[in-house]
Amino acid sequence: MADFNEKYRFPVLDRDNHEIWFQDMTFELRGKDLYYVLKTTLKEYAWIRKLDKNRPTQSSGSENPTKSDIENLTAKFEELCGSYDSEKKRTFERDQAKAFHVISMSLGEEDKVPRGEFKSNIKGFWNSLKAKYQKTRQSTSSQFMKRIQTFNFDEDKGIFAAWSLLKDYRRKLVAANPNLR
Repeated sequence: MADFNEKYRFPVLDRDNHEIWFQDMTFELRGKDLYYVLKTTLKEYAWIRKLDKNRPTQSSGSENPTKSDIENLTAKFEELCGSYDSEKKRTFERDQAKAFHVISMSLGEEDKVPRGEFKSNIKGFWNSLKAKYQKTRQSTSSQFMKRIQTFNFDEDKGIFAAWSLLKDYRRKLVAANPNLR
């Protein structure tokens, strides 16, 4: 029996394996309690707004702005006044660096280059990777349509394997061209 602590090696991310890669990487990051850095920002996680209890609730001008206008303006000013929770900030930055490392270990050279643009924004880096690999080409759609249309049943593999393969082709076809849903 293989040692449970033995590290699983992720394959290098490419167009052929991107669906499974993103699923496995999500599980890996959740297992290491790092996934939250992909779903939130440092400001959302660690920013402490200072609330002024003496803030005015009405404008002293001749205009009569709506209550929501005042609340929106007040909220924007409150965001300017505040600070980071130093412990949460340190934790977030450490976890973000760990997540960058885990993800980077299975990226090709061309995907590692943009990391510099996102050095303090792993959420943006993750979203850009997903956007890049979820973009489908028209040829991909045609390829899966052709595979479905020219499918040959192999009796040695059985009906369940054939049905599973057809469902996989259909799923990929719909992902490539949502109009075929």
